[in-house]
Amino acid sequence: MSDLRSDALSDSAAPKKRNRFRIGLLIYISTFLVLTVAGLVLLWYRMDIYERSRPERAMEQLFETADASYWTGLLSGLGMEHTYAASLASEEVGFYRQYARYTEDAPAYSIRFGGTTYLDVTLKPGETLPFGSCEWVLGAFSLRSSGLSVYAPPDAVLTLKGRRVGAEKRAEGDTVPLEVGPFEANLPDRPALVKYELDDAFTVENLVVTDAEGTVLSASGHEGNTWYYPPVTRSFTVTAPSYAAVTLNGVELTEQNAEVQRTPIPDLKEAENFVSGPLPELLTYRVDGLIRQPAAAAERFDGAPMTPVEESGSYCVYSFTQDDAFRESVEARILEVFDAYAAYNTNRNRTLQANYARYSGFLVPNSDAADRAYRAQESVSWAAGRSAAMESASVAEVIRYAEDCFTAKINFTLVTDETQDANSYLFVFVTYNGAWRVVSVLNK
Repeated sequence: MSDLRSDALSDSAAPKKRNRFRIGLLIYISTFLVLTVAGLVLLWYRMDIYERSRPERAMEQLFETADASYWTGLLSGLGMEHTYAASLASEEVGFYRQYARYTEDAPAYSIRFGGTTYLDVTLKPGETLPFGSCEWVLGAFSLRSSGLSVYAPPDAVLTLKGRRVGAEKRAEGDTVPLEVGPFEANLPDRPALVKYELDDAFTVENLVVTDAEGTVLSASGHEGNTWYYPPVTRSFTVTAPSYAAVTLNGVELTEQNAEVQRTPIPDLKEAENFVSGPLPELLTYRVDGLIRQPAAAAERFDGAPMTPVEESGSYCVYSFTQDDAFRESVEARILEVFDAYAAYNTNRNRTLQANYARYSGFLVPNSDAADRAYRAQESVSWAAGRSAAMESASVAEVIRYAEDCFTAKINFTLVTDETQDANSYLFVFVTYNGAWRVVSVLNK
């Protein structure tokens, strides 16, 4: 009986124990869930604080909102050329930590456009956050040095954005010799370009380069961010007799190193068939691509220096000049020939045949002068009754073109019954049978 009572009591206690266990388990689970949720909430809160306190977050937020117009305005506002800034804004933009300047108190980042860094930015503390942290905001932006450089002539004037570039921008000792032709290659001070460092410019869009005379120079090209502004090249011509030895900066001018134009001497046309060799011409040498004003010089066939008859900054002219010693040796012969010419053409003393015979003795047979004299007999006879004379004859100039050819200009006064007129004739002489004789007479 007692055993039955004990079993009954045991059976009634078991459910009570199971209920208490369930209640405890529920309390435990509930408490765990509450603590877990609270922990998750706290973790989320801490994570949010942490995320807001990350410096990179400020940069990420910038890139989430910035568009091309923003970057264009920012870069332009910092001094970059607007066109160049707009071209950068269209490229891929990114940022990275600048470790050389980065500190916990002032995080620093760099911004690149298309793979090239142009901007630096330093963050500054913003809103204070719990747990001793803060939110970071954008601080000051600064442009990187552009690295743009320009090579220009030493005397060039550079104007950037309306302001003249000062001497402090010039890199002393950094020069680039210019590519020059043979006439300037051996100059002791060969032309060179000097370097200017324009770190506050990113393009040559607002750069004006002029030479010392104010001529605007154009860029010949660039290598990366280095631009080259060579001086304006000039052309120079030298005109001289073909027998002359002509030099430019000490270098002989030839058809191989200059463009040559040949001009025959019209006055010598009739002499071509009566001289031993080719008659001289006027040669005009043209040389292009010169950097500086060249120095021209010329010598005659006998080595005597020639003096220019005309020159300027772009040309120099040497002409056939008088040889005074030669003139003295032939002047008597010239006046004798002219006297015979004057006697025949004015029918002096009314002795036509005698005057013709005398004059023709000074002419080269079958030459232009001989043919004209022969054909003129009829007109001279017709003028026999007219009073005319060629007076006050003088030798104005004697030009020797070759060993066997020269011209003589004679000034005289033609006197008739009605007038007295100043005239000039040019006699062309060649050597014939060992004597100077005339091949043509030209009215000058």
